[in-house]
Amino acid sequence: MKIIDQWNPEIEKILDKALNTKYKDTPVAVFDFDNTLIYGDQGINLMNYLILNLLIKGEEDWFWDENNWQYVDKEDYFNIKIKYEIAWNNRKDINLAIELLDEIYKVFYKLEKIDLEIAYRWSKIIYAGFSIQELKYFSRKSFEQSLQEAIEEVELPSGITIQKGLIIHPLFYKLIQELIKRNWKIFIITASPEPAIQAISDYWSIPEENVIGMKLKQNKSILLPEIVEPYTYNEGKYLNLRQYVKDPIIIAAGDSYPDIFLLENAQIPIFLKRKNKEKLYQLAKEKNFYIQEVEQVENE
Repeated sequence: MKIIDQWNPEIEKILDKALNTKYKDTPVAVFDFDNTLIYGDQGINLMNYLILNLLIKGEEDWFWDENNWQYVDKEDYFNIKIKYEIAWNNRKDINLAIELLDEIYKVFYKLEKIDLEIAYRWSKIIYAGFSIQELKYFSRKSFEQSLQEAIEEVELPSGITIQKGLIIHPLFYKLIQELIKRNWKIFIITASPEPAIQAISDYWSIPEENVIGMKLKQNKSILLPEIVEPYTYNEGKYLNLRQYVKDPIIIAAGDSYPDIFLLENAQIPIFLKRKNKEKLYQLAKEKNFYIQEVEQVENE
């Protein structure tokens, strides 16, 4: 697999026109983060890091509160609780942490089959219990480690595979630098925890305050397992953006169902086509989004 670093000719032409247009107001560009600005998912990458290093707050009573597990089968709930206790009591054994990660992924994918938003919302317990600065620290550390790793699929004990390694997408990195030169307003809109992406937005020279993501409520500076609504998912991405800027969205880019509403409200909607996402690709075509390939199997 390799990352495609050339724009679709149609997109290249329309972006060139946008970059050289003089707008009455400061133009706005909005980007999804995971699998858009990077190849991979930093929200998931951080989740893996917190679990494998047993940093999640499983020793806290609130972590196991049934309100945080309402869509999870009782058997799965107790399996995770038992796996956590065993791993916590044997913290030097990485294999036990891997088994815990595997159990959590089983639940995540079961919830995803019900509704992807339910799975994302459930994941808030993984990121709660930290201060914002702590979560930023762990996010940046896990991100920088993953940038140094080759992209590969890692198989967990159950057969579930997860991606190891991340790549900054060269096309969007270059585009953002050109937009910055022209003084565009640039925002990142993500379903991942807001501090997690704020911690690394400087890689694109995007200020933290222009990162909008999953916000968790706080108590005495500690993040709680409660999402501040509207959550940055589907219409929530657009509604959150409108709290920061009222100007028309010129460019928007994303790769998943939660990005559709945002793309529909942009003058230049760029959809990233990824492998094994045929239904989503067809939907993007029906909506006349500009389609950009992002990955290619090397031996094709």
